[in-house]
Amino acid sequence: TATWGADYRVKARNGRVLSLDAGGCTARNSAAYGTAVPAGSDRSWFSVEPIDDAHEDSGETIVISVSKPYNTSMFSYGKDSLTFVILNHEIVEHSKAVPAVQVSSGTGGTEGEAVQFTLQAVPAPASPLAGTLTVSQEGDYVAAGELGSRTVTVPVSGSVTVSVPTVDDDADELAGTVTAALEAGSGYTLGTASSLAVEVADNDETAAPSPTVSECVPDELVATAKRLYERNRHKPPHHAENWFSVLVAFGERTPEEWTADGRTVTPMTAASARQRGWRRFAAALECLEKPAENAAVPSVTLSAPAGDVPEATGRKTLTVALGRTLAKGEALRVPLLFGGAAALGSDYMLAPQSPAPSGVTYANLAGPGAPALTFTGSSASSATLTLTATADGVDEGSGETVTVGLGMLSAAGFHGAVEGKGAVSFTILEPLAVSITAKSASITKGGDAVFTVTASRVAKSDLTVKLTVLESDGSDFVAAASEGAASVTIPKGETEAAFTVATVDDRLDEPDGMVMVRLAGNGGGYTVAASPGDVASVKVADDDAAPAGPMLSISDETVNESDQLMYFTVRLSAKSEEPVSVSYRMRHSTPVSARENVDYLGNNWRLTFQPDETEKRFLIYVFNDSHDEGPETFEVVLYDPSAGVGIADGVAVGTIVNDDPLPAAWLSRFGRTVSHQVVEGVRERFTAPPSASGLHLTLAGEDLTSAVPLAENQQVLAKVLGFESVTAQQVVEGSSFSFSPEGAPAQFALWGQGALSSFSGAEDSVSLDGDVTTALVGAEWRAERWQAGAALSHSWGNGSYAGKGHHREGEEGHPGHPSGDGRISSAMTGIFPYGRYALTPRLDGWAVAGYGWGEISLEPDGTDGEYQPGANLAMAAVGLDGLLLDGGGEGLSLTATTDLLTLSTTSEAVQELKASESNVTRFRLGLEAARPFPLANGASLLPSLEIGVRQDSGDAETGFGMEVGAGLTWEDPRHGISAQVRGRTLLTHADKDFREQGMALSFAWDPIPTNRGPSLSLSHSLGATAAGSVDALLNPTVLEVLDDTSSRGQRLEATLAYGLPAFGDHLTLTPGMGVALSPDSRTYSLLWAVAPYALPSRRQAAPWELSLEGEREESSTTASPVEHSLGLRFSLLF
Repeated sequence: TATWGADYRVKARNGRVLSLDAGGCTARNSAAYGTAVPAGSDRSWFSVEPIDDAHEDSGETIVISVSKPYNTSMFSYGKDSLTFVILNHEIVEHSKAVPAVQVSSGTGGTEGEAVQFTLQAVPAPASPLAGTLTVSQEGDYVAAGELGSRTVTVPVSGSVTVSVPTVDDDADELAGTVTAALEAGSGYTLGTASSLAVEVADNDETAAPSPTVSECVPDELVATAKRLYERNRHKPPHHAENWFSVLVAFGERTPEEWTADGRTVTPMTAASARQRGWRRFAAALECLEKPAENAAVPSVTLSAPAGDVPEATGRKTLTVALGRTLAKGEALRVPLLFGGAAALGSDYMLAPQSPAPSGVTYANLAGPGAPALTFTGSSASSATLTLTATADGVDEGSGETVTVGLGMLSAAGFHGAVEGKGAVSFTILEPLAVSITAKSASITKGGDAVFTVTASRVAKSDLTVKLTVLESDGSDFVAAASEGAASVTIPKGETEAAFTVATVDDRLDEPDGMVMVRLAGNGGGYTVAASPGDVASVKVADDDAAPAGPMLSISDETVNESDQLMYFTVRLSAKSEEPVSVSYRMRHSTPVSARENVDYLGNNWRLTFQPDETEKRFLIYVFNDSHDEGPETFEVVLYDPSAGVGIADGVAVGTIVNDDPLPAAWLSRFGRTVSHQVVEGVRERFTAPPSASGLHLTLAGEDLTSAVPLAENQQVLAKVLGFESVTAQQVVEGSSFSFSPEGAPAQFALWGQGALSSFSGAEDSVSLDGDVTTALVGAEWRAERWQAGAALSHSWGNGSYAGKGHHREGEEGHPGHPSGDGRISSAMTGIFPYGRYALTPRLDGWAVAGYGWGEISLEPDGTDGEYQPGANLAMAAVGLDGLLLDGGGEGLSLTATTDLLTLSTTSEAVQELKASESNVTRFRLGLEAARPFPLANGASLLPSLEIGVRQDSGDAETGFGMEVGAGLTWEDPRHGISAQVRGRTLLTHADKDFREQGMALSFAWDPIPTNRGPSLSLSHSLGATAAGSVDALLNPTVLEVLDDTSSRGQRLEATLAYGLPAFGDHLTLTPGMGVALSPDSRTYSLLWAVAPYALPSRRQAAPWELSLEGEREESSTTASPVEHSLGLRFSLLF
């Protein structure tokens, strides 16, 4: 809205005011102006100046934009427009700008004088402005009532002075500071200086120091006084009082410790000791009472190693050293004054020595006020301070200076002034900016392409710069050994170095090309210049005449990694009367993608065309790994053809594509296993009774919080002493803890447990397996109807994978190269909130969800590489457990368990390994129905029916399974008879050809409800296990093939025993025999057992039992057809 010439004028860089027509005016408020960046410079400038037009406008805008420059291929846009406003001073003077308030100045003083702070508001407020000012101190000069927050009002004049009185005491103390800090409030903003510290000096003289006990009293004399006191302390008080007063004088005891007769004990004096004839004690006390000679006043020296420091990584250690170690009662405060262009906080930070030296404290290292070190006590003599330069992202040219000096030293306990010396000065250097240029724009092949690497200033030491040498597509002028990574060193004291790339002079007629050298990223002590200064190129011209003979060419090829062989075709444009040969070699593409001897087998050879041949093929072996990579490329280059033969197209690009399953195949199964372990662990918490108060610990299946002492716990002792082996699985799965405090209204508990699972699977042509261990620690709250908590998990997985058919038929592969096999592991930490709500007293609904993060380690065989992508897991599960229908003792009861689990896993892309994502879903449903039928004389009949359904979907093993089981139980407690028949059948399974059935019958007779009299049991089973059909289908982590026990498999078992009274009717002696028959084996056993007589009224087993059992097993399938065993067993019930 502003007008050129009326509201503003434009000046060129030489100061000349441009006329309106010089800018090519196109409208009243639009004009164009051109400017040029001269050679040797990186900028041009012009100025825009507002004109005071005496009009009261509301503010006028000017927009300056950069139009398209000449030579557009050489430039790119940065910020290409700028907008600003010409403010009218008539309006500004009357505007209601929000004042900025700051502590503009302050005045310190000597103790007893008031220190002052001035608050200033800019602009001045239209009405009095209230703000909060907080006063604090370092030292002890301001009374407590003057410290803290107070309200200060800035008048319409814009300035107010606040006085803070100080206290004049008689103590010799260090100088201190008083700080006033303005807090943010309404009606104003904080200015640049919202706080200020002023110094308060001490005005008290230092008392003459007294000698120390160590200077006057030998250790032997102190020991003598202690011994005499101890000898007399049990006698009447006056016997020990004198020696106690000596110890008080020696500083070994205090007067308050004397409580014998209620009197106060004063230190023994030299005169009193002399009257008692204690000459040695009198001499020592006289030494303590005599003022000592004035100790030498220490000096203070500030020093630091010489040299400048680089920005972001530079450090400078400042040392403050005293001329001597301070004595007791002496203190010294050393403020440091920092100056120069660099600023504390934005350009550098200060850190104390770690750990801090004894007797040294640091203050104001981050401001406000001068940073200071205070030395106190008898061990302080020196301390250091570390200055670390920070990266501020601002180009300061040659750098920013830092100066450090000593401020006004403040001492206590000295006679005389403390002198300080030393100063430090250095520069925080900007990182060197490195650029590269070409010495000449073009060369002829066979010549040297020379490049100049230039630093923005003189290198303080040898500076090594990383480079990358490459060629334009289709060019082949640089030897393969000279391409790729390189470096050049700028010598100390110099600003540039030359780098040469030699080209090869061959006899080929080939298209002109280009050699490029790129600065390969920031390095130690330098940064790479922005484009185009980060790369330089030289055109290479071919000087060979086109051959009169035929021309060679090679075509690009693409192959799937699983094909393993890539065929390249070389063609001759016309037949030749003589044999024609040409060499070929492999080289990396730009940028490097497929790697020789990792993704493909390097092969440099020479082809020969016989007369009348115009086409030849050769193959490159491609390694078929198992991990998923993006398309990878390499190049095949033709060179050195026969005389008279040219190369028309001498570079072919080979592209390798693949769709391998790793790491997604592993991660989906690992995540599924972890999710299953978490869900089952949380469900155990839902079904567990509320934890009793206190700590409960189980290790490897043994309860360590039992009332039985460890010395009497046989099972624990057997495992601890090594009599019973303990597997890793027992330790993980059999270990848990819970802790619940007393008195919580909603019961709180901490818990933990472990889980160990294995999995195996196959995807495409890769098989993999692994073990997963998970440790769970959780916290939860529960009430009568609800339960809520969160579990923290950490899981480890280790396994391997193998590629099937990764070598062609008849080949054994290439030793030392990738084979498609490898090792894989992962670690993941997760957090899983969970909750349960009782829909009815016997039916619960529950949910658990969570997120996990971790890392995978993928190590293909035959390579030295390892991929370590980050991995994530997100999962959620909901379910129902409990009784849907309660029929009581005579009705139909229906129990259900069902859940739905869904999870997603992802891994990030690293190096050439692609990112992955996989999803898994699992649905499980189990129903069990039972209906009891009471019979006469207390007997009962209980039929039952079970059905289990499972569906696994997603990116791992999938399938649908359904199984049905039924049972019938008859019991007659009056006669001690029970009989049962159970059966199961698998209706459908993921493996359509898999079938499984099972049936079991059992009979038991125990007519006397004690451990005496006869007892008989019979059982007969056919096919698969008949019990647990629903659990067998639902419990595994993945739907898997169950043990296929043929329906022809049978087993018959029978046992007969008789309990006899023994030892005066106090014990029961039970002989017994048993037999077990199957198509593969026969087992015979004899048993003798002795136990206390169990009365019918006790309704419990005997408290202990000792048994001797012999067994003979005859087998038709093992190498040893007959085996005998004899066992002695003792059991104790507690």
